Amino acid sequence: MKRIRVKLQRNPYSIVIGQNILKDLGKTIKPLKLGKDALVVTSDVIYRLHGRTLMASLKRAGFKPKVFLVPDGEKSKSAKEAMA
Repeated sequence: MKRIRVKLQRNPYSIVIGQNILKDLGKTIKPLKLGKDALVVTSDVIYRLHGRTLMASLKRAGFKPKVFLVPDGEKSKSAKEAMA
């Protein structure tokens, strides 16, 4: 697993890159102390491929995940679509 730090003046963040790391996502983000609720925003295709692994990881770490499915494509990556 590799972490890349995005250094911004406001709201810097890290990107985590690696193989087979989805199963450990809950454990990875738990130290951020963001609360117990988690919202997974994804497409149906991606959820069918990886949803079970992701949800199990979040639940094992004590999160209460919910899923919001959006259509595939760039159009779905907008604030307008998120508000629909």
